[in-house]
Amino acid sequence: MLGFVVLSLLSWAFTEPDSFSRLVGFRLLAWWRLMSVHRRHRQGVMDVSGLARRVNGRVYMPRPMKVQCDGWADRIIVRMLDGQAVKDWTDRTDNLAQGFGTTSCRVALVKGGRLLLTFPRSDPLAALMPALPVPEEPSAGPVEIGKQGCRYVLRSCSACTTTWPTHSTTSP
Repeated sequence: MLGFVVLSLLSWAFTEPDSFSRLVGFRLLAWWRLMSVHRRHRQGVMDVSGLARRVNGRVYMPRPMKVQCDGWADRIIVRMLDGQAVKDWTDRTDNLAQGFGTTSCRVALVKGGRLLLTFPRSDPLAALMPALPVPEEPSAGPVEIGKQGCRYVLRSCSACTTTWPTHSTTSP
């Protein structure tokens, strides 16, 4: 039975790699990164960077709530300790990046007491993308702009290349 599951997962990964990555692969990667990097190094990184607190001989550390991975970054939602501020974390982004083995760390407030830490693993804009083909004869139809209940249509004049706005009060 286990062999059948493994074989079906492998065939799915080779036949539909995009859907496999999105539904299974990135979740496995998030679990692996949580276990091998973030949980393993958490205590040392939090202690050295000054984000852990000692009260009456007991160590309190921020807790990771959720780990997500995609093609270029790890995103971790962390619950801050009571009394910590976002500035405490933004001042230590270099410590966090170095401690977790990435080049940078971004900190964003999700909601009160929870932060989103983004650790990029690669640069998504580093690979060149092919340009779109340019058509021989450019063409553009009317472009509708405006808000609900009031519609503006930009039409091009057939005798020239100037576009003129027209106002229409009908709903789109």
